[in-house]
Amino acid sequence: NFIKRVIGLPGETVEIRKGSIYINGSKEPLEEPYLPEKWVDDNDGYVFHVPQDSYLMLGDNRNISLDARFWAQEAVQEGIAEDDTQAQKYIYVTSDQILGRAVFKYYPNVKSLLKG
Repeated sequence: NFIKRVIGLPGETVEIRKGSIYINGSKEPLEEPYLPEKWVDDNDGYVFHVPQDSYLMLGDNRNISLDARFWAQEAVQEGIAEDDTQAQKYIYVTSDQILGRAVFKYYPNVKSLLKG
């Protein structure tokens, strides 16, 4: 199970260009004030055509997040899919795969973790 943010809704086209997200050819990028840092890794050249029954999910910590950008290649590497074409279905999440909604964030006391 993962906690990810819904970025693309059913039927939308989502394009990632230079660290910004554009929905359905919009001239203005999606505003994402919740991102904790500047997005510099794997932030360009992605285009997703979200199927009617699915959602596109990305993590908020985009520089280190294992999210939809990588799920197809992970499926091939793990032997879940035989090739890239078969792995395309692992990019998106269907509504029956969504288990809940994050309500709050909890940050542990880092000092207590280091003592442990």
